[in-house]
Amino acid sequence: MSAKKKETSLLILLFLIGSALYLSLIFNNNLWLDEAFSAALVRQDYAGVLKASANDTLPPLYNLLNKTMTVLFGFHPYIMKLNSVVPMILTMLLAICFVRRYFGTLVCAIYLICLSGMPCLLYYGVEIRMYSWGLFFVTAGGIFAYDVYMSNRKLSWCLFILFSVGAGYTHHFAFVSIGFVYLFLLTAFVLSDRKRVLHWIYGLIATMILYFPCLLTTLKQMQKVSGYFSMPDITPSFLFKCLRYPFVTEFTPLSVLLLAVFLILPAALVFKSRSVKCLLPGILGPAVYLGTLAFGAAASLFLASNIFSDRYLVPSLGLFWLGFAVFCKDIGQKAIPLVFLLLTLVTVKSYTAQFSLEYKSGAEDMIDYFHANVAEDDGYLIYEDNYQIEICFRYYFPELKKYDWDSVAEIKGNIWYLEVPGYEKERFKAQSYGYDVESKGDFSFDRYTFHLYRLKKADSASDIIE
Repeated sequence: MSAKKKETSLLILLFLIGSALYLSLIFNNNLWLDEAFSAALVRQDYAGVLKASANDTLPPLYNLLNKTMTVLFGFHPYIMKLNSVVPMILTMLLAICFVRRYFGTLVCAIYLICLSGMPCLLYYGVEIRMYSWGLFFVTAGGIFAYDVYMSNRKLSWCLFILFSVGAGYTHHFAFVSIGFVYLFLLTAFVLSDRKRVLHWIYGLIATMILYFPCLLTTLKQMQKVSGYFSMPDITPSFLFKCLRYPFVTEFTPLSVLLLAVFLILPAALVFKSRSVKCLLPGILGPAVYLGTLAFGAAASLFLASNIFSDRYLVPSLGLFWLGFAVFCKDIGQKAIPLVFLLLTLVTVKSYTAQFSLEYKSGAEDMIDYFHANVAEDDGYLIYEDNYQIEICFRYYFPELKKYDWDSVAEIKGNIWYLEVPGYEKERFKAQSYGYDVESKGDFSFDRYTFHLYRLKKADSASDIIE
């Protein structure tokens, strides 16, 4: 077998392993708040999905893709998780086709491992949200921007524009990341061939024309945004958290080692070549990540509203790790096995942690109990912060209606009370409304826990809970 065929076989093997890692994580029904919101949203028809998307704070493309997957293959959690895995697989295919062409087999192999095992990627690569699609569009946009710079092909321009627009229709901050790709491409043209700046202007105009319908919706959505309950304050500690975000493995020594290698590689390249020019091919990926972070922080401070979260950086992680892989191109034969070993250890750690999270017990027990004991005319009460379990219940049990104490008398069947930790005092209001409480045990799913009670009408005044 020739050397080229061996290299191709290696890349195919890494692609298959990476795809298998993602696919092995989708066969569960553990959903948290945002996932449950996205899943419940696509129970509607396409018109309802578009309307709900317009009333949300994010673009509609992901919801339409998710809806299409459920129409084609059925409304199942593993189908919606598969919809998030597909763009990760497509990104790996892009790496084999284009990263290998421009940077070689070594860079491509390292990048494939990064795409399937670096911190955050396995999590967001199966989550029923739009972040993996945002990562695909931003990464594809960056790759074809590089192809535009190298070849100036019309097809590359068209693909660059389409993927850029796809990012805009997927997530606002994915479009911000693409904005930095455009900025770096313009800088490259100004420094190398100013005649091509006109091509860049045409490309930008085409992008904005195609994005304009989404922009109108975005402007309407921004009028309704005054902050979101899950958004952190923009503080120095939050910014530091974002800077270490790509390296957090939940095992501190491994995280520190990954960060150290990331910082040492470019320093070693500069020392070896005696010039900073060697950093340009690799530094642009991390620069997109840092630019998106800076923009998000500045926008939040300017608008005096918490509109930015560290998860909004996920779409730029594809280019971030591509930059890391490019830094590895000239590190020397002796260091290559050590890099592969480090990336393998990080992948193992990431996968085992994500597997435990995805297949955490509790969800199926809860679902089985409610299906066996809850009737159509039953209702439930719950008091909590941010409606987290309630929104999840809209996904798990769409036929079960929520009530409050003032409307509990309208329930014709059984009354179920879900007691969330920290809200124990609410249970004792049953007394004033003439109900006894009967404990049914603790239940949990994903990151949530609650104690279930069934309320019974007290037979007489003496039966009321003291």
